[in-house]
Amino acid sequence: MKMFLKKNIKLVSCLLLIFIYITACTSGVKEKDDTIQKEKEIAETVDLLSYYVQHEQKKDSIFLMEIPAKYTTTIDLQIAIDVIGGKKLKAIDLYRQAEKNNLPWSKSSAPVARIMTEKSTRKLVSPVILADYTTVLGDGLYHIAHPIFTKDFKFAILYVEYVCGSRCGDAKTLLFKKDNNIWKLIKTMNTAVF
Repeated sequence: MKMFLKKNIKLVSCLLLIFIYITACTSGVKEKDDTIQKEKEIAETVDLLSYYVQHEQKKDSIFLMEIPAKYTTTIDLQIAIDVIGGKKLKAIDLYRQAEKNNLPWSKSSAPVARIMTEKSTRKLVSPVILADYTTVLGDGLYHIAHPIFTKDFKFAILYVEYVCGSRCGDAKTLLFKKDNNIWKLIKTMNTAVF
């Protein structure tokens, strides 16, 4: 082996350079694909939230907690997969995908919302404010997880918590389908009322 390397050092060097070049070129393609996928996800998130607020909630805007909600169970995700008919989809994979996205909501990701920071929501704990909740927040505060999209962006799952007072609110997982470039709610799963 040593003899081969000594005799063919130029060949080995050339092959090593080709390998490094190919690796560098393909990693740039993957990074570009990841960037395109992320941009698509942001655009679809804006479209989905706009549809949800304007058509399902019938509002111009909502109060949205800055820190996103967390998907609490894989059961709703499995129900969504059953409705979608995704044989390759697994609930645990969707759950892990959802756990990765914990970036705070911003005006660019949720333009139909007034973002409530953690500091401003802590003020809502005061009994005086809770007694006059509707004066402070109109008709409630939303705590929404980042949507989970299928790879083709034809389906989206959205977990929503809604608080309208100290003992008023609900939580649900929603399944949307994109039809003719418009999101439509097709299923509501496990609504909890509190």
